[in-house]
Amino acid sequence: MPDVVTVDQIRDLIKSENIRPSDIFPMDKLVADPAVKGYAEDRVRERIGSEYQHRRSAEEELEKLKKEFAPKEAALLEQIKGLKAGAAKAQIGPLLERQREARKLDDRTMKFVQSKLQRFNPQDPDNLEKELGGFLDESIDEYKKLAKDVFGVEDAKGGNDGGTKDPGTGPANNQSAGDKSSKYLSPQTNPFIRPNPQP
Repeated sequence: MPDVVTVDQIRDLIKSENIRPSDIFPMDKLVADPAVKGYAEDRVRERIGSEYQHRRSAEEELEKLKKEFAPKEAALLEQIKGLKAGAAKAQIGPLLERQREARKLDDRTMKFVQSKLQRFNPQDPDNLEKELGGFLDESIDEYKKLAKDVFGVEDAKGGNDGGTKDPGTGPANNQSAGDKSSKYLSPQTNPFIRPNPQP
């Protein structure tokens, strides 16, 4: 009867020859072994759990930092906005002069626009020229309306003719109050006009 090899002898042989289990068994058999499988699952669970905990603590830390820095960020953004608006206001002078030349605005219109300039607050400093153009349009319209309503000037162009013409001195405005047949111009029908003595 042949000698029976014991498990201890097999172990001793494997250890002495430095044989790895994967040298003897295929990988699927090793993975299917309950001892290996349980150990691998425990390690995976442990790793996933530690990764989850690490990620969760990192997210909590990030939320805490966001809450801490949110007011500072808002203050910095407001400060940047203010600086941009200040820089934009510094550019208004040259832009206004360019608009004056392009639109051929007269001195009166420019004085009116400059008196309204303090209420101009650019919302988007990157589009300053466009916003200034819109502000000028509104101011010139307001100037025309004011000239018409208060001074009776029908066409206050705010430019193009240089604003040097006085609308009240033209020949068309130099007409008499009525024609020759008007009853108010005749001494016979108007008691306030004295008749000329006949020589």
